[in-house]
Amino acid sequence: MSKLKIGIIGCGAISDIYLQNLTTTFAHLVDVVACADTVRDHATKRAGEFTIPRVLSPDELIADPTIEIVLNTTPPRAHAPIAIQALNAGKHVWVEKPLALSRDDARTVLEAAQENDVHIGCAPDSAISAGQQTVRKLIDEGAIGRVVAGNFTCVVRRSPETFHPNPEFFFKAGAGPMLDLGVYYITALVSLLGPVKSVRASATSSFPTRTISSDRSHGLRGQVIKVEVPTHYTGTIEFESGAIVSFVTSWDIRGLHSMKDGLEFYGTEGSIRMHDRNAYSATKVGMSTVDGGEWSPVETPFLDYGVVRKPGELGSLNARGIGLVEMGVAARNGQRARLDGTLAMHVLDVMLCIDESAELRRAVEPTSSYTRARPMPAGVHELIAQ
Repeated sequence: MSKLKIGIIGCGAISDIYLQNLTTTFAHLVDVVACADTVRDHATKRAGEFTIPRVLSPDELIADPTIEIVLNTTPPRAHAPIAIQALNAGKHVWVEKPLALSRDDARTVLEAAQENDVHIGCAPDSAISAGQQTVRKLIDEGAIGRVVAGNFTCVVRRSPETFHPNPEFFFKAGAGPMLDLGVYYITALVSLLGPVKSVRASATSSFPTRTISSDRSHGLRGQVIKVEVPTHYTGTIEFESGAIVSFVTSWDIRGLHSMKDGLEFYGTEGSIRMHDRNAYSATKVGMSTVDGGEWSPVETPFLDYGVVRKPGELGSLNARGIGLVEMGVAARNGQRARLDGTLAMHVLDVMLCIDESAELRRAVEPTSSYTRARPMPAGVHELIAQ
């Protein structure tokens, strides 16, 4: 297979790990040929760091006939407009999460992909990681019987204003702890259990403002951010399968706490635990099938990808970009991408339902549905062969 020609629009913080992986781990499959940003200096900087041959404007990149896939890592408010423009230009598009900020915009994105016979895929791609595909294999094979319940907790130790170079967007529409972090768990749940039937949730903003204290904030330190989205969520998600999953996701908890990030599934014959929303490694999956028994590590047939570790994540592989590669291979082979627009649409729909349920103080049902994609093969090399 000839290399997939990639152009990236949006050269902010998240572009770094994508470009690290696409220019090293996946370099035998993809070629990053251009980068663009509304602030040209940002694109020029990334081009220098990763030896990208061309720096273009977003419009120039989308119009370039040599580019096959547009990687859209712009801020959330630009996800849908950039995706629609690129899809209408006949490009496949991989977009950072969330797919869009509204259901209507998300539907327009999916319609543009269908009308132009191109693929749309969306992060997070940890849903096709070795760890999550190990969990899927266990669930599909009935290792813990029928899944009846579950739980996920996502309580970060540090809120974005304390570490991110430009944290304001985290507290605006399109972000918050649900759309920015809860999305990893909702995507995992839908991928593993299927479509959601209804949600019940409560949410609040415990602090009306946040003060930037990050040393990486490039002169923004001390700036006050007005919080415009909920920053603490709790609730339950009922799946069409009958399983009910409870959750907490928050940026509001200070100091030490006993809640551990992770996702657990409780079946009629045992339980499964996946420790980390970002774990591309299969080593973080445990199972218990004895009442009162300990968690046991799971033997896995899936490969741990030899990918870049982010600073401070010494025990956690980060394979961002594998979803884009899988989508590109699927497009070349005339197949459905595993992380396609229908998954991203349903995940967005569920997250919006969580916000609506918290506001309306009642259960809310999604308007979309989802059919699970085929499971992953054993690893990256097998992926290319199928």
